[in-house]
Amino acid sequence: MSSDKSISIIPYKNDGNRDSTFGNNGGQVTGGPDHTYLLGQMMMHHNRLYAAGSLQTNGLDITGVLAAYQLEETVLLSCVNDKEAATDRNLCSAVISGIDPKLAGGGNDAMVTYKLTGATTGSGSGSASGLVFNKGVTEVTYSLKSNPSSKCSFIITVRDKEAPVISGFFATPFILLPSNHQMKTVTIHYSLSDNCTADASLSVSSSEPQTGTGPGDIGQDFEVLDAHHVKLRAESSAISFTGFFPYLGRVYSVKIEAHDAAGNKQFKTIWVLVPPLQWFDFFDLKKVPHDLLVTAMPNPSANRFSLVIQGTGGKPFSIRVSNAVGRMMETKIAGTGKQTIEIGATYPPGVYFVEVSQGLRKKTIKLIKLDK
Repeated sequence: MSSDKSISIIPYKNDGNRDSTFGNNGGQVTGGPDHTYLLGQMMMHHNRLYAAGSLQTNGLDITGVLAAYQLEETVLLSCVNDKEAATDRNLCSAVISGIDPKLAGGGNDAMVTYKLTGATTGSGSGSASGLVFNKGVTEVTYSLKSNPSSKCSFIITVRDKEAPVISGFFATPFILLPSNHQMKTVTIHYSLSDNCTADASLSVSSSEPQTGTGPGDIGQDFEVLDAHHVKLRAESSAISFTGFFPYLGRVYSVKIEAHDAAGNKQFKTIWVLVPPLQWFDFFDLKKVPHDLLVTAMPNPSANRFSLVIQGTGGKPFSIRVSNAVGRMMETKIAGTGKQTIEIGATYPPGVYFVEVSQGLRKKTIKLIKLDK
């Protein structure tokens, strides 16, 4: 018998049942006053210890009494070190492998149970390797079934390292006309997705200072209302030239910041233009009215769009619709005054631009056709 193994001796009868008549010293604890069972030779085969004994009774010594003893090795349980992993792509969890219990002295996973506490909860038989662990900190505890007090624990930490995604971002309107120093509400459209959860916020900066831009200047030119709306002042400084290129106007930069609880971030920027009023003086067009109004309802839409056009003057409206790559979809000529025109019923899903002109006035709006 190997000296590095710890065993316990359990006697068995010939029919395989436990024999409770033997004492710890191998002698039989029951029997009459005139006979005694004595333990003699011992030998091992697999996980059984066989013992040959003798029966002494009435002065006679009868040999060949056999007993079988089951050997139970001491199993030592230990755990892996703490482990850290990133969430699986597009998921707020991760499948963790390589965390099987360690069993010294023989045995297999069927000899243990596991318990999960913390960000992930649960329990079961065998190994926790290959299970799905939620984002956060989970403690894994293994215990021996045969000896529940023999246990070990380690920590699984799943971290979110995937940034949110901002898509489909644009502003309406993206050109502020006329440049009349008034605050105008601009809607910032975008979609936000994340493998866990995320929030977004807006911030605004300007290519021009908030004061000192010329006659009629008013301070505090922008204000963030919420995560989808800002107020911008339709104000631009006097015209100027740099080399051969004239000044095109004030540019507001509206930054979208998406962030999740783990600190992952993504940024996108939308520009809103305020052309200078002096452009009209430059082209001797300052008497051209600026009240051409074009709206689309609903927008985005999975069906058709209703264009509502309103302008002054007796000239008809010209309507041109192109897709995102510049391909012309349709053109229309409408009457004067206020007009409502249906378009887009047959357009495939995508982004479209509608240019409405009346004489020298033009306005472009963006349409989004959704999939049904």
